[in-house]
Amino acid sequence: QLACPLDLGCHSVTMFASASNDGRVDLWDISISPMDPIATRKYVGRKPTSVLFSKNSPALIIGDNMGNVEVVRLDGHSDSNILPSEEDSKERLIHALDMQNHE
Repeated sequence: QLACPLDLGCHSVTMFASASNDGRVDLWDISISPMDPIATRKYVGRKPTSVLFSKNSPALIIGDNMGNVEVVRLDGHSDSNILPSEEDSKERLIHALDMQNHE
């Protein structure tokens, strides 16, 4: 059960993050798998209530029910501020969806 709305990654159209009521934050990339998150972070004693991708760096900002804010670096992502073009983003998303339809 999701604790908050999803946030879509601004550096990749196929990536998004979610926070769950069971204390879990999942990072998804549908170009890799639409069924399983590519990374999961579990919190004990507190529940993540919001997730937000940084627009300036490869990081995920996580807020919790106790007022804490954590910034998690997303390894393997460029520090570049150059975002893909709208056309490139559409092509990546269509390619990822096509790959899933053929599995």
